[in-house]
Amino acid sequence: MNRDRLEQLLHAGDPPQPPADSAADFARTVRVQLAPRPGLTRVAATLRRRAAFWLPATACAALLVLAWLWRGSPLAGPANRFPAEQVAAATELARELEVLFPGQWSAVVFEPGGPRLVLAEGRAVRGSTPLLVQVCAPTEAAGACPVVLTFSGATLEVAGRPVEILLDPAGRAIVSEPGRITTPRTQLL
Repeated sequence: MNRDRLEQLLHAGDPPQPPADSAADFARTVRVQLAPRPGLTRVAATLRRRAAFWLPATACAALLVLAWLWRGSPLAGPANRFPAEQVAAATELARELEVLFPGQWSAVVFEPGGPRLVLAEGRAVRGSTPLLVQVCAPTEAAGACPVVLTFSGATLEVAGRPVEILLDPAGRAIVSEPGRITTPRTQLL
């Protein structure tokens, strides 16, 4: 059979016609498929009730987490700041130390045994203003933690452990200790 003969046979017959009631059957089938089923409406109602409970509960949990994270932020307000008297005394001390030891003092560590002055070996190159940082060990209570008056980039020993104090662009101190990094209470002077 060649191509011309095949074309003749294909065009000789009438194309198949759908039955007359097929359009009505199609519409009825679509309506049945789209109609709500009794079992599914119960499932949907159950899901709505659960969502009505879990969505507000999840939102409350998210707000609690945000509040907890905000509490540790330096933007959290007075609870995260040093008392004004302590800041004023530290600012005055920093000025006096700069007069007595120009460019040589590195830090003052206020420990329970008393303050300790840390001097640099030569002239210290400092690129920031002094800052007051509370450095706590994991086992120390917040009131017993040493407070350090220093500059960003200082590496010193606090309570027998080596620490490095850095300042991030947002003005928060980052205290790096062996095996631990924290963002403690900080006050720029």
